Amino acid sequence: MNTHPCEYQPGGLELLLEVDFKWLMAGQGRWVDPQRLHSDPLYARGCLQSAIESPCDALQRCARYLQAHFSAQP
Repeated sequence: MNTHPCEYQPGGLELLLEVDFKWLMAGQGRWVDPQRLHSDPLYARGCLQSAIESPCDALQRCARYLQAHFSAQP
């Protein structure tokens, strides 16, 4: 059996948070298009704002982190 050590991937945390965000949004009845989330700023703002207004605390926290991450990108 071949095993490979886990390697740190830059951006790995953001990827996990995006997966969490997608599933938490699905739990609220909202489907998120990950590709569009990165390519359409208006769509991303709408998704994140909807999540921030959600009654789900975990979704709110995830959305705020992603909002800060997206804002920091060039």
